[in-house]
Amino acid sequence: MVRVKKANGRYEEFSKAKLEKSIELSGASAAVAQKVTARVKPVEGMPTAGLRQTVAKELERENAVLSSAYASSRSLKALAAEDIQPGVAKIPEETMRSLELKAGQKARLSFSGKTVEVSVQKAAGMAQKGIMLSGSDLKKLGASDGAKVGLRLERT
Repeated sequence: MVRVKKANGRYEEFSKAKLEKSIELSGASAAVAQKVTARVKPVEGMPTAGLRQTVAKELERENAVLSSAYASSRSLKALAAEDIQPGVAKIPEETMRSLELKAGQKARLSFSGKTVEVSVQKAAGMAQKGIMLSGSDLKKLGASDGAKVGLRLERT
């Protein structure tokens, strides 16, 4: 099995199922996700950023809007935090930098077909990757603490 290189430097086995799910998070149908995934052929040690670019190019052959949505979408572990107001998402500085996010930028979170719009803020002292949300926003999404939610950036 082919291994891809994660942004943190670790290697992980390539998973077609995970790739299909990430494509579906951008709004693609399961059929389109399967079609695109079948055309993507990662090589040993390929960085996930390169894989993402390859997928976006393949997805553009199907639908340019979906390709753009895929390029601006990520999946992050949601963590409930009592001190966060509804409509705010706090993200670690390293993650904000890697996603090219700015404080105050708008984003849309999704989970199981439900969405919530949030304003992104920097999380001081948060070491692990993830996104901190209010309990009420997690509830609106129908997600539990620790669930992976889709994050789609609103580009202006």
